[in-house]
Amino acid sequence: MGVLVGFIATYLVVRDRDLGPVVIRDALVGAPAPSAEAIAGELQMIQELEAQVIETPDDFQLLVDLANLYFEIESYQGAIAYYDRALELRPDDPSLRTDMATALYYSNQVDKAIVEFETTLAIAPNHPQTLFNMGIVLIEERNDREGALELWEQLIRMNPSYPQLDLVQTEIDRLRESF
Repeated sequence: MGVLVGFIATYLVVRDRDLGPVVIRDALVGAPAPSAEAIAGELQMIQELEAQVIETPDDFQLLVDLANLYFEIESYQGAIAYYDRALELRPDDPSLRTDMATALYYSNQVDKAIVEFETTLAIAPNHPQTLFNMGIVLIEERNDREGALELWEQLIRMNPSYPQLDLVQTEIDRLRESF
């Protein structure tokens, strides 16, 4: 959930600027970077969970929790490593693949992120968070407004109860006005 909130907040902060992923990463969650105390606490938790992974290396939830913690402290390479391990256990999990793609995007691996989003959509063509996130990447990195519009219209059409439906509709309207 934190990844979702961060991605949406980041998009809202930078959507009208062409800043690329470095600035987007710096604006994550639209708030200051995590405090030293918060990072220290998360690093302690990471250490504890990594010790558990040695004991149970195929614990899917443990791998996902570690990936998410690394993502929260903006250590995207660590997040990618654990998302990758979790994907070895559940390669068809669209939410996990979307989280992986988002971490790839934030680590400036845009092409890999897009491939991961496309893989996710091949598995789950109407996965709402993938449609939303990929639309953002297409706009920010490829200036592909038509592609983003198509994805977001599909999101609304196929997921009418999506929690951020109003946000998506606002962005669709803004895109249509820009043509």
